[in-house]
Amino acid sequence: GAAPHRLQTHNIAMHANGWFKVNAYLQSISHENIFAAGDCVHLVDHPQTPKSGVYAVREGPILIHNLQQYIAQLVQGNKTTPMQLKSYVPQNDFLRLLNCGDGTGIGCKHDIAFKGAWVWQMKHWIDSTWMKKFDVAALRKQQKQ
Repeated sequence: GAAPHRLQTHNIAMHANGWFKVNAYLQSISHENIFAAGDCVHLVDHPQTPKSGVYAVREGPILIHNLQQYIAQLVQGNKTTPMQLKSYVPQNDFLRLLNCGDGTGIGCKHDIAFKGAWVWQMKHWIDSTWMKKFDVAALRKQQKQ
């Protein structure tokens, strides 16, 4: 989670809160062979980015691409050809939804707040739809296609 990390880092650049400092390529600013994403990172080019799963999810494809590029360069042993790394640029705003535990929810988007049972229902639908993507049966079905 977004709590400070207390890891032995062997001089890897860290934020005061214990997050790994990464550049726009999600690459450590002190060690080019280390990549990271999600709540454990501090984006030095976008320091105000909140710790939220919304950002981690969008960092994922960028991280995968950049890792593939880095590994391909290692395997080929070709350091003269520059890697085609992709930059991550966080979105400006995102939908925040919280379950109040009483059948209602609260939310906020573009500084507009809202509350009601419909908010909880929307959150439940979004969360359920997202989790279904990772259902083992659904993943196996995808692999066969």
